[in-house]
Amino acid sequence: MKALFATSASPGPAILRLVLGVIMLAHGVGKVFPVGFLPGYGLQATVDYFHTQLGVPVPIAYVGALAEFVGGSLLVLGFLTRLGGLLIAGQMIAAAVLGGHLQAGFFANWFRAAEIVDGKAVAKPEGWEFHLALVAMALALVFLGGGTLSVDRAIAREEEGTEPKAAPAGSPGEKKPEGK
Repeated sequence: MKALFATSASPGPAILRLVLGVIMLAHGVGKVFPVGFLPGYGLQATVDYFHTQLGVPVPIAYVGALAEFVGGSLLVLGFLTRLGGLLIAGQMIAAAVLGGHLQAGFFANWFRAAEIVDGKAVAKPEGWEFHLALVAMALALVFLGGGTLSVDRAIAREEEGTEPKAAPAGSPGEKKPEGK
């Protein structure tokens, strides 16, 4: 249990966790709730698309639809960060493979370049470079934990019974004795 919550006080994992969490939560909310200003059409429409268009079995389609929302939420909170990282890494690998991104090549289609298909301009699919970056970020959090300002860190410190350490002697945060 201790290994699940253990993390450092470093701000590096916290920055990584918050950025990845916000990205995934923004995509995940639309997959679960039909919110007009975010991409996505709600849980049932997402599951239907995953099943009918990508051939994903319905139970796994539900897991995929929820992974970005749940994983992103866990990362933003810094609670069960390692589990959130695993959910997101798995979802991004599945998206790259099942979503046709591997076949589209490495590079993202940033400028929405089109190709002509049956006499019509069709946007080329995105490559898998962005998925790779997200998987790397997620797996880094699996190994590092949530960092400072995370629920995981608070739980780990509670389990250890530790309090914040005083600033080392001579450091800018050291309290000077009165009258000196």
